[in-house]
Amino acid sequence: MSAATISTHGVMEGGGAYNLHAKVPAGGGTLALPYLEKAARSCTLLPGGDPIVIADYGSSQGKNSLAPMRAAIRCLRARVGCARFDLPDAAWADYQRDGNVQALVSRHAAFFRAVFVPSLASTIEDADSRQAFANGLEQKLKQRLRERPAPFHSFVQVIVVAKQGYSIIEE
Repeated sequence: MSAATISTHGVMEGGGAYNLHAKVPAGGGTLALPYLEKAARSCTLLPGGDPIVIADYGSSQGKNSLAPMRAAIRCLRARVGCARFDLPDAAWADYQRDGNVQALVSRHAAFFRAVFVPSLASTIEDADSRQAFANGLEQKLKQRLRERPAPFHSFVQVIVVAKQGYSIIEE
């Protein structure tokens, strides 16, 4: 009788592990690219000064999110032009200035909880379980930041598309 093979890696463990083990999701994403491009070419752009924002909430290391973002940006640029901005980490800048690790931890945890936890917990139907899950994620993040303060790399990139004569900031 042979022993079953047990995987000893976790795909979200860092160090490139996700990209090494993301072939199936990447393949599925590649199949969807023509549909994303069609949507970006044909979506209605309403008149007015409101920007169009594309947010990539990728939790990977880029393998699966870079190609779709490139495709959407390329199609929208062809229509109206756009500029890309990386979001600065103001909490990290404050921490570098004042060394207040508790303020850094609190601000990063609040951002994470507001932006990412709702979608991460959305499949948990029971409200108490959903709350416990959210609390657990927040506590782990806080612990990690207290032990090893670091800037928050949210992998959220904002794309602003200029419309009707609004200026475009060049990359």
